[in-house]
Amino acid sequence: MTRFLPVPQLAAQLRPRIHTVLAQPGLLVAACTEEHLRLLAGAETYVHGLTRGPFIVFRGP
Repeated sequence: MTRFLPVPQLAAQLRPRIHTVLAQPGLLVAACTEEHLRLLAGAETYVHGLTRGPFIVFRGP
């Protein structure tokens, strides 16, 4: 038989899942410079270190 734990006891066992999504509709792959890539890489490293979640960039064509 399954035993249900009260929420306060269960909360200590749970870890929130955070997904970071960055929308850059004007960012064109062909026009992306090394500086842009470094900035995005730094943001991804920071976010992953803080949340352990994915970092997704939506861009233009």
